[in-house]
Amino acid sequence: MVERNFIDLGVDTPPAGDALPHVEDRRLRAVRELCNTWSRAVKTIGLYPSSNPLPEEFRHKYYEALNNFLDAEGRLVLTTFDGSFVCDGQTVYAAPEGEENLADIFFRDGIREIAFETGVTREETDQFLAIIVEAFTASAAERVDIANRLWEGNFPHIHHLTVDRVVAGVYIEAADDKQLAGRHRGFVGPDRGTGSPAAVATVGTADAEIASPYSGIQRERHVHVVKVFGNVTGLTPEEKDEVATLCRPEPDEQAEALGLDILMEILRSTENARMIDDTVGVLQRQFGHCVGAGRWDLAKTLLQHWHMAIAETPPLASQKMTAALPSLSDRRHFERLAEYLNATPQADLESMRSTLTLFGPTAVTPITAMLGSLEHRPARMMVCDYLVTHGRDTVDLIGGFIYDKRWFVARNVAMILGEIGHERGLSFLRKSAGHSDPRVRLETLRALKRIGAPEAERIMQGFLKDPDGDLRKRALKALGQTGSAAALEELKSQIDSASLPDRDPRELRELLFAYGRLGGSEAAETLIRYAHKAPLLKSRRWAPVRAAAAWALGASAEPRARAELEILARDGATDVSQAARGALAMRNKGSTPQSGANDPDEDDEP
Repeated sequence: MVERNFIDLGVDTPPAGDALPHVEDRRLRAVRELCNTWSRAVKTIGLYPSSNPLPEEFRHKYYEALNNFLDAEGRLVLTTFDGSFVCDGQTVYAAPEGEENLADIFFRDGIREIAFETGVTREETDQFLAIIVEAFTASAAERVDIANRLWEGNFPHIHHLTVDRVVAGVYIEAADDKQLAGRHRGFVGPDRGTGSPAAVATVGTADAEIASPYSGIQRERHVHVVKVFGNVTGLTPEEKDEVATLCRPEPDEQAEALGLDILMEILRSTENARMIDDTVGVLQRQFGHCVGAGRWDLAKTLLQHWHMAIAETPPLASQKMTAALPSLSDRRHFERLAEYLNATPQADLESMRSTLTLFGPTAVTPITAMLGSLEHRPARMMVCDYLVTHGRDTVDLIGGFIYDKRWFVARNVAMILGEIGHERGLSFLRKSAGHSDPRVRLETLRALKRIGAPEAERIMQGFLKDPDGDLRKRALKALGQTGSAAALEELKSQIDSASLPDRDPRELRELLFAYGRLGGSEAAETLIRYAHKAPLLKSRRWAPVRAAAAWALGASAEPRARAELEILARDGATDVSQAARGALAMRNKGSTPQSGANDPDEDDEP
């Protein structure tokens, strides 16, 4: 509805990119170059401290460029639109989205035209730039009223055309045509007088009040709303509500004003140590602003430019950028990242992982610490995958988190150490093998199996006495699959126990199977004895032992084992005969019987 009224009321809009014939004459090229010089000056002055020589250099460049243009071309008038300047019907300035925008800052505060007259002084241009820089660098809570500041500046050769008031949710109603005409003043300057704060306007509230047009009422950004204030009385209540909505404050975009083009160019072109230090400091602060605003897309862009600078700049700048990179790995940055991921389950985790890679190895500790606060499993696994890929040289840093009191952190760290596969992780896994939570011990066992070194097998032997039966069973299977005889003595002591028939049947099967694989001829003799053992008064109690022993004979490499299996395949006990036939069938296929139908080490995720 509002857009229709703009059109009906004849509100002018900025020229479309191809709407007007493109006339690239000398004057327009000069205006474009002047606007670019102006923009670079504002960015540089805002980025660097006053003690740095760069701001002074850019102030001088702008003064010279403006005077040279005015001397050659005469008076310059720029019309402002949201995001662009127009001169002679052609767009001469439009900053890329997300960067500082000169036209935007003027349009926001109701300034519609800026005029520069021949004879402008260096004092005027310096003061003019200072006002614009202050407006750009102010926080949202301390927004500078640039129209008021320009009026106070009392510039003899720089004038501006302004709309009296841009008010969010308050409608100006003209008392008469004369007052309406007064809203759109001529150029405000010392010789015009029409911009004096003594001027008043009627505000359409329940009780009319008198106020200065520059009395501190906050001006809000919008593309065309200010152009129709003189016609607001013709809008319906619904359209007025829509206008008020459009006038609401927009998010602070200060964090997007990186000025990377200038910063990178400075690093590529200077050998001045002080200038390089200042530039690096600016980049560090800009990175902090991105993180503070939750703009991780911009933070990634800055990190990419940081690495480009390291690779492409002269030696001194490259060294300083390399030395400063670890400073970006502040733990508070990663605490904010964890908060962002918790609040944004739909975040692009692949992009986030590539962002983490740009931090380098110095970020391993704070990234690992994120495991204690991430709430969503996909984000946790993204961090784990990153640490597995990039953590081989920082195992000691990652492993230290095995002592974290939160069981889920210890479990994740055990998994990471197992996936990395470095033996340096065993000192930490020895600790988690005795963790009070069985979920941590399970992940530790898996990690030890992946590493597979002799020391890992010795730690796995401790799981044979774990209070959790499932973990004992998994340890037995893992030790059997390693082919190592390191656990043989422990296995023998458990097999010789009088309580052997009372063990869980699945655990019993794993125990005898591992023993048959590792124990050689001695184990084969023991298994044959157990497979045939049928005490008259205890046959039912020993039945599981007989079946498990028959199956375990399939893992024995001893020649006698096959002959005994053929005998046991005809045993009167169904469980025993079936186990023996199964072991023979696997042998005939040329493979070693597996200890179970399913792999208990892979039946659930960490």
